[in-house]
Amino acid sequence: FFHIAENRKFKNLMELVEYYKHHSLKEGFRSLDTTLQFPYKETENSAGQRSSRTGGNLLSPKVIGIAIARYDFCARDMRELSLLKGDVVKIYTKMSANGWWRGEVNGKVGWFPSTYVEEDE
Repeated sequence: FFHIAENRKFKNLMELVEYYKHHSLKEGFRSLDTTLQFPYKETENSAGQRSSRTGGNLLSPKVIGIAIARYDFCARDMRELSLLKGDVVKIYTKMSANGWWRGEVNGKVGWFPSTYVEEDE
């Protein structure tokens, strides 16, 4: 059997992939609210149809908001996201109880203090 979450098992890998194309991965990964979007490897007949997609990413996180950095923030480790005042931040999750959000700036993804940004309405 194949599985991501213990409570849902699949007979084969294709069944798992098909399910998670339409259902969120958050049942296996709490902070990963996304579906499978892009194949890891191309099938021969679709290789020419991907020029607009970036890389070979299987996952594309769901953007839940946009914010502008109000202050500079220097990341202290690889999990954090450095910000420069004026940066446009794509927000992926606000689920952290300690005021940290997860987002992306210039292709880099990480955690940053929510008090350093102002969310666009």
